[in-house]
Amino acid sequence: MRVRFAALLAAGAMVLGPAAVAIAPVADATPASKVAGTRKVGAKIVKKHNKLFFQGKVQDYKKKKLVIQKATCDPSKPKCKFKKFKKVKTDAKNKYRQQVPAPRKGKWYWRAMVPASGGYDVSYSSIWYTYTL
Repeated sequence: MRVRFAALLAAGAMVLGPAAVAIAPVADATPASKVAGTRKVGAKIVKKHNKLFFQGKVQDYKKKKLVIQKATCDPSKPKCKFKKFKKVKTDAKNKYRQQVPAPRKGKWYWRAMVPASGGYDVSYSSIWYTYTL
């Protein structure tokens, strides 16, 4: 039996229930802004009906597209880059949601990228990863 897990790469540490979701510290994923600023992009991975979903909310971004990005290596390494996984659209409440898989071996890293628009610079969510035990 495979058990899938997700973890956030941000500040803090927490374990939830029998299917542990760990949170570990890493640097902020949003780069410094050169324009009017960046949007606040929330993100988390939740398990619902035995499936993993990458979901969150974007500041002032109703019914517009954003990109879910995936990295198969540790993004803190210089040669590791995020690649486009899927484009999703936010709803009327600025929320987005996309089902994401977990690898059989290793970890996959996930983040949301909101393109520059409306006077805001390109914005990124925090980085989460999925893995299988």
